[in-house]
Amino acid sequence: MKKTTRQDNQEKWYLRIEDFLSREITQIDFCQELGLNKGTFVYWLRKYRAAVKEDGPNGFIALHPSGEPALNFGRQEIMLRVGAVELSLPGDQRLETLIPLIKALA
Repeated sequence: MKKTTRQDNQEKWYLRIEDFLSREITQIDFCQELGLNKGTFVYWLRKYRAAVKEDGPNGFIALHPSGEPALNFGRQEIMLRVGAVELSLPGDQRLETLIPLIKALA
C-alpha cells in the first residue's frame, strides 16, 4: 500500500526532529540552518514528543537482574549510545532485558 503524502510529511519531520535532538544546537539555529519556519518546527516537535511519550508508559524500561545470563559478554561492559544518551551496563545482561531497552532508545 502506498504511503499518503501526510505520512511522508510526518516521516520527514520526525527525521528532522531526531536530527535536531541528536545535536547540541538551539531551535533557532537549527531552523535557520535548514531554512525552516520556527513555528512549523515547534508544531512538529510537540507532535513528535507526544508520539514518543505514547510509546512508553513512563519513559522507563525496567531492568531486572537474572540468575543465568542468556548471553555472556564476560567482564566487558555493554555500551548503548544514541545521540547524547550513553548507557553502560554490566556484560551479564540477558538478551530479553536488552531488547526493550534498545527499542526504546531507537
